[in-house]
Amino acid sequence: MSTNAKDLGGIVHVVDDNGDPQYYYSILAHEELFDHGLITQAIAGKFHVQDELNEDTLMDGSNFSQNPAYIEVIHKTISENGPQQKSLIAEAKRQKDGVVVVIDKRVKDPGSGVPPEDIVGLFKVENSILLEYQANPNYLLWTEKGFSDIGPELTAILVNEIRKLYK
Repeated sequence: MSTNAKDLGGIVHVVDDNGDPQYYYSILAHEELFDHGLITQAIAGKFHVQDELNEDTLMDGSNFSQNPAYIEVIHKTISENGPQQKSLIAEAKRQKDGVVVVIDKRVKDPGSGVPPEDIVGLFKVENSILLEYQANPNYLLWTEKGFSDIGPELTAILVNEIRKLYK
């Protein structure tokens, strides 16, 4: 199954055993979740709201708690697949030695500054080669700019990695 950005998931609304609404976020398409269920690694996080989820609460990242299991999968995906990404390879060649910072695509102009919550992680670079990856513990999946965007190629790989966990 191929992944197209418009096919990606979003907010999942479930009702718990007490009848209370729960709101989660997943990058898997709703159809997949209905067909296969919702495993821990497929849940990016949970919105903490008293009643209905609305536009105001969506734009306030403070009511979203990240799922550590999902965070682990996203960083593993970047660590293993980042060194094959053309943009990161090009930056490593330009740097020669140092670090290449992986910036969330929510940042429209990285030249004007990148807040810590939008730095996904970094790769150490030696002799223009991407080496070990270091995850940023301050990276936030949901901010006032919306949900995490690691780019179409890495997102497609991430979705496929999560799908593999269902098998």
